[in-house]
Amino acid sequence: MRFLFKMEDTLGVRISGIEVSHDIYPCKIKKTMITFEGESGIVLDSLLASWKKKQIELETGKITKIEYELWKADYPDRLI
Repeated sequence: MRFLFKMEDTLGVRISGIEVSHDIYPCKIKKTMITFEGESGIVLDSLLASWKKKQIELETGKITKIEYELWKADYPDRLI
């Protein structure tokens, strides 16, 4: 939690609530999520989207676990 509190102070983290459909039962459940606001939010959204893309590549076998770990070890430093 302290890490999240620090993110609030430095990155404009905000807590939001959403309703999502339940996978098994015909009802909606409330979820709490973190959003990033301002310019930091735009940058973080892009970085998170790249991370999600790599996770999908790993899950679908396009890259190996080792390739994924190497990517994480160097990301996002390789962008600079």
